[in-house]
Amino acid sequence: MTKARDLANFNSSTITDTVVLADGTTSGNTVAISGASFKNATSVRVGSLVNFSLWVVNLPVSGLTSGNTLYIRGLEYNLGTNAAMGSIIIVGVDLQTNARGLVLNGGGVGTNYCRISEQMDDTSEATTDSLTCGDLASNVDIFATLTYKAQ
Repeated sequence: MTKARDLANFNSSTITDTVVLADGTTSGNTVAISGASFKNATSVRVGSLVNFSLWVVNLPVSGLTSGNTLYIRGLEYNLGTNAAMGSIIIVGVDLQTNARGLVLNGGGVGTNYCRISEQMDDTSEATTDSLTCGDLASNVDIFATLTYKAQ
């Protein structure tokens, strides 16, 4: 049951200047989404529930280490649960043969990043496999949303 004080704890922010694509969870190379032709990153919090949305068009992604896992860093609120999952579409990505789509996974309790994974449908492979920076074309379009409980 939602309490009135939870609904009073409302915040909506544009966080375009803080969100980056990265090849590491806390360090490594980054690409600021501010380099895209069109960009918008927002965070809406009501109580402890957060909805993060990202729209990026024509983002150059050079400089990321090709063999490293791809992350989105700079979420406004740290994750309060390991069970954060969202949806993502990337135009300009090379999926594995058995991949059926992409999924956004929260980084874990206390983190402010999410990992992009390929959703696999072959029982001989893991259910998900991390998307690497080398799977991206030189310019990409990204549309993503992640809903999670804040810490």
